[in-house]
Amino acid sequence: MFDSVEIAKKIKSCAKNKGIRLCDMLNDLGLGVNTISQLSAGKEMSFITFAKIADYLGVSVDELLGRSEPLRQASESEWLSVLDQMSDEDLKSMKSYAEFLISKQIAETKDLEKDFSERVKENGIQEE
Repeated sequence: MFDSVEIAKKIKSCAKNKGIRLCDMLNDLGLGVNTISQLSAGKEMSFITFAKIADYLGVSVDELLGRSEPLRQASESEWLSVLDQMSDEDLKSMKSYAEFLISKQIAETKDLEKDFSERVKENGIQEE
């Protein structure tokens, strides 16, 4: 099994190395401010929450778990089999998380477009 204390340490370390404040990450993900503390105390975390944290930090779940070698990629039929076995609540959580990732990507794209436009104007370049 995995050591929740070590996983919490790894999450904190990854966040620190990337200049991410834990409270900001947890707030952005809609998680409680004590989520990491609870993990350190041995409380289990849902796989959806764990995946959200890994994605936010830009690392793999395997990295947070301390695995040195990535697991093999599951086939499409294996994924479909897993989805068929999931509860409606878990499927809704996955949908919500996918929507969060999409909105985050859209926001980042809009920010990049705005930054680009501002730099173009600053440099006196005409946009087409």
